[in-house]
Amino acid sequence: VDVPEGGQAWHLYNAAVAAGFPVGTWAGQRSPFLDLPDSEEGLQDRVSSQQRSNARRRLRQMEKRAPVCIGRLPLSDLKAVLDDFFKAESSGWKGRKGTACEQDDQTRSFYTRLADVAAQREWLSLFRLTLDGQTIAFHYGLTYGKSYLLPKLAYHEAFSDVSPGLVLMHEVIRDCISRQ
Repeated sequence: VDVPEGGQAWHLYNAAVAAGFPVGTWAGQRSPFLDLPDSEEGLQDRVSSQQRSNARRRLRQMEKRAPVCIGRLPLSDLKAVLDDFFKAESSGWKGRKGTACEQDDQTRSFYTRLADVAAQREWLSLFRLTLDGQTIAFHYGLTYGKSYLLPKLAYHEAFSDVSPGLVLMHEVIRDCISRQ
């Protein structure tokens, strides 16, 4: 658990150090986030030309297979959108390992409640990539100020040859920049 500087756990830590107990600290795991550039040109400065080119090439490969749809989802039917996300997330390795949100009532409840609160505060940013109507990548993101946070993502492993996560991330960043 992350403890803020001066938090109560630090008193216990300092007492353990003073008593000669072996102790340690380490940085906790963080959700990925991106400080959004002010413009599309600013994005060019942050993302390598190779990565941008790769995302465009993979998108063209998808479009040759079937119709592609990428976009931020409306929150008017949040339950249905979250059901689609939970289904997509459990379709791959997370489902096989038993770590998908859908497989644990507390985890599913947490992300459902977070979505409700974030939607009320206009922070929730749900993005989906579909190929021929099938969800193949999904972002459960939060946009706060000039930052995009990505606590949960999912992609369908059967489409890894066209890098749906990379394509979706590229389009998500562009969308977020356009809304600033």
